[in-house]
Amino acid sequence: MTCLARGDSRPLIRLIQLFWAEIGLCQLVLFDPLCEVLAVPEGTIIYASASGEVNFVGEQQDHGMVLILDHPNNYHTVYGHLSEVLVHSGQSVEAGQPIAESGETGICSEPCLYFEVRNGELPLDPMRYLP
Repeated sequence: MTCLARGDSRPLIRLIQLFWAEIGLCQLVLFDPLCEVLAVPEGTIIYASASGEVNFVGEQQDHGMVLILDHPNNYHTVYGHLSEVLVHSGQSVEAGQPIAESGETGICSEPCLYFEVRNGELPLDPMRYLP
């Protein structure tokens, strides 16, 4: 997978302050168009986008180390390409809580963070759910 840079990242400062420490937005083009891949330095702390419960922590072929959080009303967030996970399955997490560190696991050409939002099985545009 290759991340393709998409313009000036300054408009994303609010997003990054809430979720990630660095800039650089890339669009995932080879897999699901309804997800975002943020180019960030390896080891960047990843924060929970909303309160929920850890449903899954483990390896997946494409996205490497993956963390899935379950949220109310059948919403789920997926975080991938992680170098380290700071929470465990079944654990409750609060919005803004550190949950992982970014990495270069799975199929990627640089350290990044895969981010996806789903309602049930339906993938949603994650940018619509961020401040």
